[in-house]
Amino acid sequence: MTRHFQWFYAAAALLACCLTTAPAQGQLSVLNTIYGQGVHAYNSHQYDQAYQLFSQAITHGYQDPRAYYFRGFAADAMGRQYEAEADWQAGAELEARGKVNGDIGRSLSRIQGSARLKLEEIRREARVQQLMLGQARSNQRMNEIQAASPAPATPPPAPPVADAPATPPADQVDPFADDPVADATVESKDVLEGTLDEDPFKTDGNAAAAQPADAPADDNPFGGSDDSNPFGDTGGDDNPFGDMGGDDNPFGDSPF
Repeated sequence: MTRHFQWFYAAAALLACCLTTAPAQGQLSVLNTIYGQGVHAYNSHQYDQAYQLFSQAITHGYQDPRAYYFRGFAADAMGRQYEAEADWQAGAELEARGKVNGDIGRSLSRIQGSARLKLEEIRREARVQQLMLGQARSNQRMNEIQAASPAPATPPPAPPVADAPATPPADQVDPFADDPVADATVESKDVLEGTLDEDPFKTDGNAAAAQPADAPADDNPFGGSDDSNPFGDTGGDDNPFGDMGGDDNPFGDSPF
């Protein structure tokens, strides 16, 4: 117990000295040292001392999620599950926002069991919540930008286009429009009526008897007198070439 208080007072004195004399970077280095002492105390199963060291670092602004995780493990080991889950939730929110100073997976590699499973569940839910929150903020920012920007001018509506007049149908010319209108009459329903009442051959015999036959002509098929002969009387014999003299051989005596 005496050793436990000595460690605690030494850490408190170191922290007070750094806060009064050292800049911010030195303060972070001191807080890292206190956090490391708390991890060693937890691994040594000195859960109460570890809880005090982690609380001291967190109280002075140490924003490393691992300090909350290990303080939760120390509280869980002492049977204070409510405090443990509260620390795990706080550490998971810091991790989801990117407040990470080291390799969390490597630091937690020695922690196993139901406490580790519960921590992993809380970490997963915190990442999902942070993702949804980021999406909601992005949508809100986009809506604000759109509301601030002027709306584009709406172009005036186009004037209505008048429909083309319909083409009237062409007038149909009636070829019989000028003819006088008269009532149609039917002369006879029998198209052969009156055509068979008379003998078509009754006038042939009478016509032949009424006109006497022509007098028979001479043997000249052309009829008429001798004066009508266009060639007249040629005279001489029947030889049209006359007497050419010489014998009958037209080629004379043969020299052969």
